[in-house]
Amino acid sequence: MKEEQRALLRALPAVDALLRRAPLAGAAVTTEVATVIAREVAAALRHGVTAGQIGDADALARAEAAALHQVDELLGRPRLRPVWNGTGVLIHTNAGRAPLSAAALAAITATAAGYSNLELDLDRGERGSRQDLLRPLLRWLGRAEDALVVNNGAAALMLALHALAPGRTVLVSRGELVEI
Repeated sequence: MKEEQRALLRALPAVDALLRRAPLAGAAVTTEVATVIAREVAAALRHGVTAGQIGDADALARAEAAALHQVDELLGRPRLRPVWNGTGVLIHTNAGRAPLSAAALAAITATAAGYSNLELDLDRGERGSRQDLLRPLLRWLGRAEDALVVNNGAAALMLALHALAPGRTVLVSRGELVEI
């Protein structure tokens, strides 16, 4: 290893020094996550020096600034962003499923901001079932004898097949079973 490389390796910022620099200082991530990011930046700089991609102090400063800028870009932008759904699939899991109305969003925000009666029966003052919250509405909407809420299409299909074809073999195409 050349003396220039040794000098550049000694000049690499320590992880704790990187943690004190923007964007890691005050980042909206836990200290553990910020530390992982700082270690990755330090490792990338070290690799750049040992691979001969960073050959002097100015190149090291530029590489460090570029790495921290990349971290700033990653931490500064929202991970989920609005997109247009031009697929023709109305409830598309890759595009966040179905959009919610303003009223639904307001109700979710109001409830999610604190505790709720998800599994509490307020009338009886004891533990309840989350199914009891929607069952009456679903029975009324579907004019059904009973109703059950599940969290995905595959579970709904299994319940429907169990109810409609118990003990029988059913062929189901996997091609368009659930759009994922």
